[in-house]
Amino acid sequence: MILKRIHKIIILCLIASVTIVFTAYGTGLRQSRVFEIEAAFLVQFSKYITWPADRFKTEKSPVIIGIIGRDPFGTKIDRIARRFKSGNRPVEIRRINGDMADADKCHILYITSAETGKMTEINKRIAGKPIVLVSDTDNFLNQGGIIDFFISGTKIRFNISLTNSRRIGLKISSKLLKVAKRIQ
Repeated sequence: MILKRIHKIIILCLIASVTIVFTAYGTGLRQSRVFEIEAAFLVQFSKYITWPADRFKTEKSPVIIGIIGRDPFGTKIDRIARRFKSGNRPVEIRRINGDMADADKCHILYITSAETGKMTEINKRIAGKPIVLVSDTDNFLNQGGIIDFFISGTKIRFNISLTNSRRIGLKISSKLLKVAKRIQ
């Protein structure tokens, strides 16, 4: 009788630990997929945004996408960007370090959720420059962001702040606005 009870407890513990391992593994895969989709969106956004002409040195200058904080995309975003052209322009990915020296050279800046606490500093650094600020944190548009990602069911969606984009001289295509969940 005691052996049967111990056997049941061992089996239940084994099932519980396997369930925990697979749940954690599955969550990791889902999060990885989320960042892969967000990376593709970031690169694609460049096709639907018009920057003031003086924002580029030449007609062939690249669209620069910067990532502030610990890069969640890894090499995925680099692979996507290498195969993509925004009109005649290549897309270049840059990782921005703590001093944010190159942040104002970017056209699109992805700010990781861990770095959104530095929005005051980021906004001062890029003040008035036509840079698309993107993140996946709550209330990002109210902090000066232009595009914020969120998960809705099984889909990755985004909101756009037309007000913030117009304030800095950016034009967002109606095609991109049509697929946004909410426009502010």
